[in-house]
Amino acid sequence: MRASRRGAALLATLLVVVGGAIAEEAPTVAEIFGHHMVLQRDRPVPVWGNAPPGLRVSVEFAGQQRTGRAGADGRWQVALDAMSASAASRDLVIRFGDGGGEARIIRDVLVGEVWLCGGQSNMFWPLGPIANQRGRWPGVKDGEEEVTRARWPALRLNFDPEHELGLSGWQVCSPETVRGFSATAYFFGRSLHETLRVPIGLVLRSRGGSSIQAWTPGPELEALPFVQEQRTRLEQGREAIVAWNRRMAEFRQGRAAEETGAPARPAPLPDELETARKLQSRGELHERLVAPVVPFALRGAIWYQGESNTNPRALAAAYGDMLGALIEGYRRLWQDPTLPFYLVQLPVFERPAAGEHWHIVREGMRRLHQRTPHTGLVVTYDFSDPTNLHPPEKQEVGRRLALWALAHAYGRAVPHSGPLVREVRFSGAKAVVSFHHDEGLRSLDGHPLRGFEISGADGRFFPADAELAGQVVLVSSAAVAEPRLLRFFHGGSRIPNLGNAARLPASPFTTEP
Repeated sequence: MRASRRGAALLATLLVVVGGAIAEEAPTVAEIFGHHMVLQRDRPVPVWGNAPPGLRVSVEFAGQQRTGRAGADGRWQVALDAMSASAASRDLVIRFGDGGGEARIIRDVLVGEVWLCGGQSNMFWPLGPIANQRGRWPGVKDGEEEVTRARWPALRLNFDPEHELGLSGWQVCSPETVRGFSATAYFFGRSLHETLRVPIGLVLRSRGGSSIQAWTPGPELEALPFVQEQRTRLEQGREAIVAWNRRMAEFRQGRAAEETGAPARPAPLPDELETARKLQSRGELHERLVAPVVPFALRGAIWYQGESNTNPRALAAAYGDMLGALIEGYRRLWQDPTLPFYLVQLPVFERPAAGEHWHIVREGMRRLHQRTPHTGLVVTYDFSDPTNLHPPEKQEVGRRLALWALAHAYGRAVPHSGPLVREVRFSGAKAVVSFHHDEGLRSLDGHPLRGFEISGADGRFFPADAELAGQVVLVSSAAVAEPRLLRFFHGGSRIPNLGNAARLPASPFTTEP
């Protein structure tokens, strides 16, 4: 009897193992492919997944049939030819096996424009008010009205598999699905859809509180001298950092439990160790949430992140280089050196602990944009609430992102940028400033220009007077006889008012090294 039982147990174990092996070898399609999806128009469309080595795979869509076989590593991939935009609902059929075999049918597939939407909480921020066990999101300005009006059958929303609100996969844009979707991405996509009149797919990959280093592909990030330096510092200070992490975890657990005598919040690490500590999260979100999307065909990407990189100062100062590494990595992975990448500059947020370096991250974004082709820069300080980390006017953020896409990705003749500094010359007691996108250079509120500061060789800045002289701005201060440095809303507190005829505001800048 005992032997019989042992034999039955062994057989059950073998069946589990064999069943597991079979399950592991069952053909799969990459998770990004799902019902209600949008495929990118006018370029080849890769379709891929996993299957037992050598297994034949056939992909059928819109009159095309493409076949291939899984490689020795178990991966299969075929590419559909480029297609024109179509709002017709069609099935994508994937068949496994030489005889037509098992079929996977993905229904209601459209062809149009696909954009990757990345960043942290200001990109994640949902359109409508939501409260659940994970917290409360108040939505955006006029959020309930926007949700009610969000009936766009050809606008499709893709939530990542780990979305903070428990949503996942592709969804048709409707009041029921859009409430928990990124407001910035939604308004961007809606603007494109209204203008282009083609289906739009928005692939959202964002996390509140995340850093740029967590989203950056490893090879590009690790090649940065700054990151290599911090890796060395991390090894040298690992013991102190591990101890600090443990004390912080104890503090958070105690606070969450609201226990009497909960641990005190640990004192901040020295800046050099805090910088190294924050670089521990290199590439983790990229590997989990972005890499599985590669090489899904895209038109481009929009990016709204940087708040978590404003402190310490050294981390903020490296932001432009790290953003460049992220863009370079995405362009390598998608094999598209001109992949459009449109950036949202940080809003205004007055918080002594972190806000003191927001201007440095904004400047890093501006310099990266001006040296990197096929990027765009959206300025947001003019409608930001300095007391709100998450400004509610996401409609304007999305609209301004769409202007960049319409002008550069789609060749539309639309004003799309506020003034961007072109050159600063010093002549006598004045600085002479010229700009790109200077059509109709003006004061946006009719008051004298504000936001400029000027310095001599000693580096001491003073508020400066500024006046328009045709297509340049003349800046001077009675306190500085021989100016050598100039900055515009770089660390200052008075919201500036320089813009152009499109009523788009000028980007902050500094001539400091």
